[in-house]
Amino acid sequence: MQYVFADWVLDTERRELRRAGVPVKIEPKVYQVLVYLVQHAERLVTQEALKIAQDVSDTHAISKQWLGLAYAYHHLGHLAAARRSYQEGLALEYPLTHYRCAILLGIFCLEEDQALEAQAHGTRGIDLCRALLDETPDLVRLLYSLALAYLGDRQPHEALATYQRALEVCSAPGVVRDALQVPLLRRIFLAVTKLDEVTQLLEAARGRITG
Repeated sequence: MQYVFADWVLDTERRELRRAGVPVKIEPKVYQVLVYLVQHAERLVTQEALKIAQDVSDTHAISKQWLGLAYAYHHLGHLAAARRSYQEGLALEYPLTHYRCAILLGIFCLEEDQALEAQAHGTRGIDLCRALLDETPDLVRLLYSLALAYLGDRQPHEALATYQRALEVCSAPGVVRDALQVPLLRRIFLAVTKLDEVTQLLEAARGRITG
């Protein structure tokens, strides 16, 4: 069954929310609330469903914006702005960016010699990834992010195994390119066990794709 309100479609057969034909990721509890609201056809309820859908979409866009800004600032060396942007993204707790903000903030803290804070954020990122992977074991971006988190947490063997698993699931060019974030870690440790092996693995995968 498809429920249409404004430019949104809630498809209960596919368990999917779309806006202008584009799927929007939502948490299971939010999906359940939306289904309840649209199945009760009173106008007031439909308006409430529209508001919830808009809030989800806004949070998704804002969280991605903070993560993108943080990552850019981090690479450019604007450290105060990078920290603030990571923290803003983390505070939103949006599932698809929450774990990435935690992992990258952990790496940022390592770079700043803040070991305890780095460990806290890194562990949080690993836990968030594992929880999501329990529900969707082959969600490839999660696998790549978890592997990076393992590297930041000085668990190189787990990192290498996770990168290998991720490549088995998906080695699309854009995904592999995004995974080549190990230069961030090179700025922190000059010698991380297995780091060169990880880099070679990803570069070889990218070479096979583009060659």
